[in-house]
Amino acid sequence: MKLIILHSILPAYRKDFFETLSKQLKVKDIDLTVMHGTSTFKQINSDTNPGYAALPMPTKEFNPFGFRLVWWKGTFSQIRKIDPDMLIILFNPGNISFWLVQLYAYFKKIKIGLWSNGSVRKEITGVKKNVREFFLNFFLRRAKVHLCYGSRYKKELLAMGFSESEIFVAQNTINVEKIMAFCEGKKRDPSADKINFLSVGVLIRDKNTDLSIKAIARLVREGYNASYTIVGKGKILEELRSLVVEEKMEEHIFLPGYKSDEEISACFLNADVFMMPGVGGLAVNEAMAYGLPILSTVADGTILDLLEDGRNGFFFDQYPSLENVYDVCKKTLQKSKTELIEMGEQSRQMVKERATLQNMVDNFEKAIIFTRDFK
Repeated sequence: MKLIILHSILPAYRKDFFETLSKQLKVKDIDLTVMHGTSTFKQINSDTNPGYAALPMPTKEFNPFGFRLVWWKGTFSQIRKIDPDMLIILFNPGNISFWLVQLYAYFKKIKIGLWSNGSVRKEITGVKKNVREFFLNFFLRRAKVHLCYGSRYKKELLAMGFSESEIFVAQNTINVEKIMAFCEGKKRDPSADKINFLSVGVLIRDKNTDLSIKAIARLVREGYNASYTIVGKGKILEELRSLVVEEKMEEHIFLPGYKSDEEISACFLNADVFMMPGVGGLAVNEAMAYGLPILSTVADGTILDLLEDGRNGFFFDQYPSLENVYDVCKKTLQKSKTELIEMGEQSRQMVKERATLQNMVDNFEKAIIFTRDFK
């Protein structure tokens, strides 16, 4: 059997997943090729040395009328050359090639799987949202299998009338096993007074980092012993640094920019709490593997399987205000260091039980075998 996964780009955080999946499928006589774009609207680290069959596609990007559209040159010639039995598409409504590939596969009787978190960006409203939902519904009905980032999207598909047998939850994650093995035996000091907050990821406005800076600044001025490190690069880095200066928080809030993997590891080990007051990311899984409590919005919904309010962290509102971020951070600072360490241990246990890389790979394999044998 020949399988193609169409992925918008080839991010470094997918390296272990694709390599492990490719090896595991090979045992079942399934050959995997990952077709991927070569540019993106986002700033993200790419997998420059994939240990699996990866096929880069020349990519064009457009932004007409507020829509983000992508086109892959030569998509159909490459698909015809591989002659796959199945396609799994990481659902991206802005990629025109993906729509056409699904039509092509439908008429050629190539089995289709759709991989998605089911989320919709908040700025997509009105006519744009209606257009998106029309095409989404059309193509959802033509897939043989659905791979969900988390259980919330599975519930949405069930509510739309899809059969539970064709829905698989492959909890979106990274190689948390590697991180937990690295952290084995490393303990946090419960006697330290200062609570260190951490955020990691590309710096974009939808992450609401300005709100978390203002909230921590206010709490420090009120006498709380806290610091906040924000690791990552992005167009708003200098703007955020200026905000720290404006708040007179240079000794408490730090924006070091890009960090290597080794340096980021040290940041996680030195932190006490991980904070994500906006759109989500796999940094949450990483933070949980390092044993940190999580402060987060619902984001794309995947985190609903990983964060239990009061057990291993706290939720912000879905679209938090400054007051909401302040209140959640204050509630966190009112916990003792020992309580925060216990919440972090709950995080580690939960990600171990619910979101290991092997779990993701195994559920992908189940979905692929199900689709292969589907009559």
